[in-house]
Amino acid sequence: MSHVSDGQPNKLMQKLLRELGLVQQVASALMLPFQKGLALEELGQPQHKEKMAPLVTLMNLFYRLLKQMAKENLRNAKEVYKHLGSFRKHLGRGVLVTPTVKEIFAGKRELINLINQDLVNHFMSLLEVDK
Repeated sequence: MSHVSDGQPNKLMQKLLRELGLVQQVASALMLPFQKGLALEELGQPQHKEKMAPLVTLMNLFYRLLKQMAKENLRNAKEVYKHLGSFRKHLGRGVLVTPTVKEIFAGKRELINLINQDLVNHFMSLLEVDK
């Protein structure tokens, strides 16, 4: 999936989706295959690329939805941030998580202040592997 410009956020849709508890539902759906026994290590491995393609596509769409929910919306970004620990497991595995993580913090000083050394180290180690 290429880099897609998702345009301006739809504030009403963001509110409705938040009220429906969508962030929690999507976060649960993103973790479900791995809770059911799929090895997280299989994501991003060339020998499993074809087999994992439908799952990776679905995960990318879920992350794109979360990104749009957090875009210019501090309240939604806080909800998405609650699941950052789980989402970090997908970093560096061929899933488009990074734009969502970026959107959690973009222009949101309150959340930027929550960035800790562990998160910085995680991103630095990923950059060392895949420049």
